[in-house]
Amino acid sequence: MQNLLGALAGKCPSLTSLHLRKVGARDQFDFTPACSSKENDIYAEWAIFLASVKPTLQSLTFEQGERLLRRADWVQPPVRPMDALFGARIFPVLARAGRWPGMKKVVVRGVQMWEEDDGQGTGEVALVDGRGDLRSAFGYGVRVVMKRRAREADHLGMGYG
Repeated sequence: MQNLLGALAGKCPSLTSLHLRKVGARDQFDFTPACSSKENDIYAEWAIFLASVKPTLQSLTFEQGERLLRRADWVQPPVRPMDALFGARIFPVLARAGRWPGMKKVVVRGVQMWEEDDGQGTGEVALVDGRGDLRSAFGYGVRVVMKRRAREADHLGMGYG
């Protein structure tokens, strides 16, 4: 939903658990230009809300799934639009260290722009563009789970299998 979390930013001073889930764009043809603009607005709104609940949040699940509609001409681009939006809007809010005093668990599913090695030989999972990894941003006391595939897809709740 658009314009829901933006209105609640700064008004949830005791929120401890948050699940953000949505269907995202696999490529530039998945949604119309108007819908693509709305996607950007939704991710920006989510980022604002996340920043507003940093002091109290203990558990966060972020999950984005692909649409279940198949297309014969579809070829996955190097970076899906939904992954680019996550990298531009959500990741910077999550990766700012030292501002999540109560965080215990972070789950990120459906973001496919991770690589298994951060280029430093540490074995950490980092964003492909080298902006860092969530494990080091949150520190050792926080359980961070990152999965390239979402558990559920589309608004019907159908599983990937």
